[in-house]
Amino acid sequence: MPTDTDMTKAIARSPELVRAERDIARARERVSQSVLALRDAVAKQTDWREWVRRNPGLFIAGAFTLGLLWGSRARRRPAPDAGERITNRGGIWTWK
Repeated sequence: MPTDTDMTKAIARSPELVRAERDIARARERVSQSVLALRDAVAKQTDWREWVRRNPGLFIAGAFTLGLLWGSRARRRPAPDAGERITNRGGIWTWK
């Protein structure tokens, strides 16, 4: 009657088991390569510098637009020494 160690040796020498272990090792390698490629792709897609390199005109136009908006808001505010006040009447801010 075979003992447990004899069966373990027989299983360890089995060509099917060796082939299965080799297939698992290959699958692990492919998965790790896929994960690394995915990590690189995500890093490229989320890098703002790459977005600016691809679309410089769009970012220049956006910066110009933001500058105009902020500049027009700053121009509407009264100078602190102009004697004007900002009041809130009924939820509406008005200049006096």
